[in-house]
Amino acid sequence: MARKSIDSWIHDCLTDTEHEGKCTRIVLCFMVGQGRVEIHTQKFAKSGSYQPKDLANMFIGKADVHCQDMRGEHRFMLDAYWDTNEAQSFMPMVRRGQAEGSTGLSHPANDEGRLSQKMEMDTSLMRQVYNRQDRMDAYAAAAEERAVRRESHLYDRLQATMDQNFKFFEMIKEMMAAQLTVTHAQHMEKLKYQRDTQREAKLMEAAPILANMVTGREIFPQSIIDTKIVEALAKKVTPEIVGMLGMMGLTEEEQGILMHRINQVKEREEKENEHRAQLPQSSLSGEEELTPKETH
Repeated sequence: MARKSIDSWIHDCLTDTEHEGKCTRIVLCFMVGQGRVEIHTQKFAKSGSYQPKDLANMFIGKADVHCQDMRGEHRFMLDAYWDTNEAQSFMPMVRRGQAEGSTGLSHPANDEGRLSQKMEMDTSLMRQVYNRQDRMDAYAAAAEERAVRRESHLYDRLQATMDQNFKFFEMIKEMMAAQLTVTHAQHMEKLKYQRDTQREAKLMEAAPILANMVTGREIFPQSIIDTKIVEALAKKVTPEIVGMLGMMGLTEEEQGILMHRINQVKEREEKENEHRAQLPQSSLSGEEELTPKETH
């Protein structure tokens, strides 16, 4: 950004609307250390018309006249006043003086001039170093700020994702618990149905015998009752037990007839079990239904 010129600064003071009233005067001061020595005061009438460029040339000319017999650079300050006794705006400027009889060089051609020139060069070099360091520090601070903002943004996103995952986990856990409860209830209903069916089947098998025993009459043919008794024994008796019956007086022919009948009952029972196994079953067995599988 270009440095503001003196005439631009004077124009801003004369047209300023931020301060109360209008600019009443501009004072040119010669800087001695941190102190000011007043050189010229330009007052402004409320009804007057002033050209900023002409005023700037006038201040520059008075500054040059003031330092014309001085060597080196000299600092001046323009102070702008409104309706107060304190300056409200400042404009520094540097002018170079040149003693009478000078060779036109920036410094005299002697040891003093050489030392002065070296000091100015060292000052300029140090100023460049400090300016470069300021830019590097500003860049490092901006980079650190960007890194902090990025890490903060990533942390916020990670925290939001973790919260969302936790909510999903809780929802899935509740759904799995509900499904496990339903599956367990269905399995218990299935076991109850199987028990009831087996109980009814046993009652139906014992019904003819019980009916004849209770009534004392042959309501059901004795052959049906005998068949039920044989089938009941066939489910409990093994070939070894049949062989032991020979010791009780059964002949081999009678043992063969009994064994043949037992085999028929067992074959029929196996076919019924195979047919029952082909019926639609629950996707989970008893233990699997009651115990959830671990997932990885």
